Amino acid sequence: MKDITLRESNRRKKKYLLQYREALISEKILNDQIAELRSNYALPKSPNYDGMPHGFNSEHDLSDYAEKIDNLICLVQAQRDQAVEVCTDITRRIGSMSNETERDILRLRYLQGVRFTEIAELLHYTERHILRLHGEALEHFPYECA
Repeated sequence: MKDITLRESNRRKKKYLLQYREALISEKILNDQIAELRSNYALPKSPNYDGMPHGFNSEHDLSDYAEKIDNLICLVQAQRDQAVEVCTDITRRIGSMSNETERDILRLRYLQGVRFTEIAELLHYTERHILRLHGEALEHFPYECA
């Protein structure tokens, strides 16, 4: 029974740690989206000078447009801040671990996305030993699985 709960706990910790890479990708996409929105804000749609009659409230349309862009930027920034918070929390938790080898394994695996075979080469261990150390690192990782 204890073995099942340990496996489940480690599975949840892995899932949590994998959020780091997802959050990094999300942060990059959101930063790109903010830059695009800001460029759209700086260069709104140019007025149509084709000589045909159009609505008279073009200034109002531009201020509405600017307000919508500002609101969108705020929403995207909040999503980006959330992604950064996930990365910061995971980095802090790994950094708080007392065993340096376990910290290195989790950093390499989850923060940098290095494969176990490459981690074994970098740390001068066999892959099997790295897998065992990874399991121990997950056990010691400070995260309460609810």
